[in-house]
Amino acid sequence: SNGPRLVRVATDAYHFWNFMDGQGRFLRSQGWDVHAVAPPGQFLEKFAEREQVPVHEVEMSRSMSLDLQALRALRRIFRQLRPDIVHSSTPKAGYLAMLASWSTGVPIRIYHANGLRWWTLNGVKRFMVMQGQKVACRLAHSVLCVSPSIRQAMIDNGVCSAERARVLASGHGNGVDADHRFNPDRLEPGLRERVRQELGLPRDAVVAGFLGRIVGDKGIEEIIQAWLLLRDEVPHLYLLLVGDFDETDPVSSETQQVVEDDPRIKRTGWVDEVVPLYAAMDFCLVPSYREGFPTIALEAGAMGLPLVTTDALGCIDAVEDGVTGVQVPVGAVEPLRDAMVQYVDDPQLRLKHGRAARLRVCRQFRNDIVWKALHEEYLRLVREKGLSPPQPISDTTAQPAEALPHLPVDRERL
Repeated sequence: SNGPRLVRVATDAYHFWNFMDGQGRFLRSQGWDVHAVAPPGQFLEKFAEREQVPVHEVEMSRSMSLDLQALRALRRIFRQLRPDIVHSSTPKAGYLAMLASWSTGVPIRIYHANGLRWWTLNGVKRFMVMQGQKVACRLAHSVLCVSPSIRQAMIDNGVCSAERARVLASGHGNGVDADHRFNPDRLEPGLRERVRQELGLPRDAVVAGFLGRIVGDKGIEEIIQAWLLLRDEVPHLYLLLVGDFDETDPVSSETQQVVEDDPRIKRTGWVDEVVPLYAAMDFCLVPSYREGFPTIALEAGAMGLPLVTTDALGCIDAVEDGVTGVQVPVGAVEPLRDAMVQYVDDPQLRLKHGRAARLRVCRQFRNDIVWKALHEEYLRLVREKGLSPPQPISDTTAQPAEALPHLPVDRERL
């Protein structure tokens, strides 16, 4: 493509793979010459293939040290590619790419705050991570925040100025494919029953679902404590945990024991295709301590599932309390238990909140809404700098990889 050159940078190619599905293809259809930079690995290759964009490998450690080798490598790539825009996300790549692009004279620099890693840190570590984010914000022409609460926290803590920090559309970095992939109307008949049978979930069970890494930060301890208060009084309640234990933020050995031993807690481990698992659930739990904007909330909402989440950073944007789900205080067990009981006891409420959740996602968080807002932001900056805008290649909005009406469950993963 001869359009303006856009280089996306992340500390981890998994970020591209997971949070930019379809975005590269859409931007290319709008005439941008898209490149991606991340450390080497299978996700970078998979991303390149799926989005049809050239990728460049740079080794980057995740620690917040000033990684001079990575900085040199980024400067070399920017000098070679001569991008019009460098757009970086994740804390480490955030400040390294802003430094490298500023020092090589890249005309437009964008930093994307996907979350605040320092929010739950203390002491020197917190200071270091905050400093890195401050540098990234100061060197960027535009700071994109994935949610209104992230934007507010950055301004309140002096990390970024109010005029530089923006939220695109209603928030989130990519939106979800609510028309095809996450659409309950497109599920094959009998999928819910079949998946439940494979997982050993009774037909009449009420299933509370959790997707994500099984770590302290995600509120797993609270889920299990609430579960222990509930399990005897609600014999038809089951827990479905989709994810793996992660040693970076381990849960207590007691909690792990309960998860592994309780016959009514089903854990699948890591699963690539989550839609069949959403189909098996009745409501979803996201009791995190902090998020940027939890994608799970949008996927579950698109699938017509109500959500129990916290009033924590990022989570507070994910639910309209009492309309699309229930919000409970972060770290609180009793209110979480009460919210779960509410949904167990009232199938009509689950249905009502689930429908409202799907409507909200379709109106505000579909992929094309988020992508168009990002494209407009790029255009605004290009015009401001007096550069020539891209010429759209076609009028068709890039569709997600393929419509997925029939979704086989990957039995190996279950």
